[in-house]
Amino acid sequence: MTRENIEQGENFRVKTFGNTLNIVVGIPDTKSKRISLKNLSFDVIMELSNTLKFYDVVKETFISGDEKLTRSPVFVKNTSDLILHTMNERGLDPYSSIARISVDSGQGFLKCVLNVFDPLVMHSSSKKLDDTGVKRSIILSLVEDVSEHNGNLILLIAPLRLEDVKYSVASDLKCGNSLFGLSSHSGKFACLWCESECLLKSGVKRTFGSIDINYKKFVADGYHGIGLDGNNAQRFLENLDNLEINLMSAALTDPKIRLLLPVICCIRKFSIVKNNGFGMKVEEFLSVLDFKDSFQRLQVQLKDSFEYQLNVSWKIHILVCHLYPFLQHNKHGLGVYAEQAGEKLKSYLRLRGLKISGKKEVLAARVYCAVENSVTLIKTAEEVDHDILTEYKRKLFINGVELPDPFKLSNGWLSEDEGLTCWPTLLYPDIYNYLLFNPAEIASKDLSDYKTCKAYSYFKCGWLEPLFYHQIGIESEYCYLKGNCRKSEKINDPFHKLWIIINKKTAKIIAAHCTCLAGLSQTCNHVAASLFRIEAAVRNGLTNVACTSSKSEWLPNCSIVAPKKAFTIITASKAHDVLKKIKKINMGIKVDMWSLHQSTSGLTFVNPDIPALKYGRVMEVEAACQFFEVMKSFHQNLTVNECGLFLDVEMPYIGGSPDRIVRCSCCPPACLEIKCPFSINHTSPQDPNISLPYITKKLNEKFVINKKHRYYTQCQVQMGTAKMIKCYFMVWTAHGYIIDKIAFDEAGWL
Repeated sequence: MTRENIEQGENFRVKTFGNTLNIVVGIPDTKSKRISLKNLSFDVIMELSNTLKFYDVVKETFISGDEKLTRSPVFVKNTSDLILHTMNERGLDPYSSIARISVDSGQGFLKCVLNVFDPLVMHSSSKKLDDTGVKRSIILSLVEDVSEHNGNLILLIAPLRLEDVKYSVASDLKCGNSLFGLSSHSGKFACLWCESECLLKSGVKRTFGSIDINYKKFVADGYHGIGLDGNNAQRFLENLDNLEINLMSAALTDPKIRLLLPVICCIRKFSIVKNNGFGMKVEEFLSVLDFKDSFQRLQVQLKDSFEYQLNVSWKIHILVCHLYPFLQHNKHGLGVYAEQAGEKLKSYLRLRGLKISGKKEVLAARVYCAVENSVTLIKTAEEVDHDILTEYKRKLFINGVELPDPFKLSNGWLSEDEGLTCWPTLLYPDIYNYLLFNPAEIASKDLSDYKTCKAYSYFKCGWLEPLFYHQIGIESEYCYLKGNCRKSEKINDPFHKLWIIINKKTAKIIAAHCTCLAGLSQTCNHVAASLFRIEAAVRNGLTNVACTSSKSEWLPNCSIVAPKKAFTIITASKAHDVLKKIKKINMGIKVDMWSLHQSTSGLTFVNPDIPALKYGRVMEVEAACQFFEVMKSFHQNLTVNECGLFLDVEMPYIGGSPDRIVRCSCCPPACLEIKCPFSINHTSPQDPNISLPYITKKLNEKFVINKKHRYYTQCQVQMGTAKMIKCYFMVWTAHGYIIDKIAFDEAGWL
């Protein structure tokens, strides 16, 4: 952390021999916090003082190629004292704990580090170990900007006085090469086991005597070998295909070049072994022995054709001649022992958002499961933002037309008081279908009892602000409704913003968006709360405009459809029209029978999404429930059930379908006909300021059905076909109701 990027309130941890200190940047605002800061500052100073007393700095001359450099390495004066002090600070038993000393380089430093841990818990992933030091290293010695050279390693390790500490050495190949002087630490061109590192066969085993001879030779002559470095080798492997094509083209003019193709083949096999060798298991078709056979054949061919001796690097020699037999004997893959395997497995899991803790066997099993289940890469923040923006734009692209962004529209919005009468006739079935067929936060069980769900509570508790209306355009078939909703947890934070696109005529919900986390799916609780608000306004008649409050308009022209022959029954709702036609025929008046046939046959199309019809279908259920609540105190074992179509036995072309059948144990069964007039849904049907053509008010203030109206005939036909002697006629709105009991007129029955 540098001085320039420290910000107010930022915290960071200072690692010590014992517990980690948590540092928070800023000025304390209370006295108690200032006292705590003083104590913490003192603790930090003491910890730094205790740490620095173990270290010393001297000047040394290091080797860098053919030059000598003067550097000031930092080192621990007494390694054994530091190890005992660290164990004591971390509460570890010196007799059962392990001190591990490692030599490594990287980022311009050559360093020797120390780990102190209890072997019983070293593989634990418990969070409680964060402050025990198990997961931390301590620098024993450090020098900057020097090469990985045998002599430099000696200068780095010598001041630590390891001769006073009982220890054992476990080195990797490059460190072993350097310690034994087989090559420079950065050279790594030797085999620790035998003296045939250039060949694909085991040679004379090395002894300490031969190592001593090699070291003296290395010191006297230095290392002058050549080799292909890692970056160039990687480029060579990546361009094998292009190299093979170029060789094939060149072979057309010089046939001898074709003899180099086996080189490409051999290198390709080595590439397969290299790419898969760090897995947990090498498959049979990727056999190391297959590469060995290919290489030996290539050696013979190059020797015969070009008189060229093909040697191998020390890595290939060790892999084929020493490591492969060991892996075969122990039935393990290279990944069990290779450090790079664990890092590669962790990298694979990390890119897919999977857990990266555990041993290599566990990581390999996790990778295997990820491959089998086709786990995809997790997206970057930029990719997520791009997907969100694309999905947002897709919502606004409807039927080939791109609508303007509601959040960017500044003009044309009507407040709830101004635009309420423009709202679409949205009813509960529209909401149900939208939430049911879209991935919603509201479960299907909540839709059947929506008044108990969270979204409805947002609407009822006033967490939703008034909605604004925008017509988008005069000719547009869609409209916007937008608003703000309070957050469910941090209620004092800025509100969530949302918008909804609804079809003006059919009230179909097209799309929605909210700025909450679930808002991109279009069906969060905040959007659902807004839909419930619109539905409540429609149900209570707040969106309806009385005819006396609007301008006079001509009715649209209608066209006569060419007649078609049809045969069907005469339903109760059409019986009144049939009776009127019959009376005119009996009086000798000419009648247009075609229009009557059209209406009774069902050939005349009636749009089911007309607001009045849709409102009547939805509100019929609530009206029936209220009828039951009103009448149950006057009857015993009252039931109000739906029914189907009744046909008259003697005249089967006449049928009736009551809305409900009313039964009880004290009275004969009766029909129930319900009317929910959309035109007066803003008031009660008993309101003296309104006039319904099918309701007559008597002197005793009682409301009865008009016997000359089609609804009276409809009720009579329903009773006649259902063979019942009475029918309840109910006119219902959310603000009131009228119930009239109609007796069956047997004399007037057809």
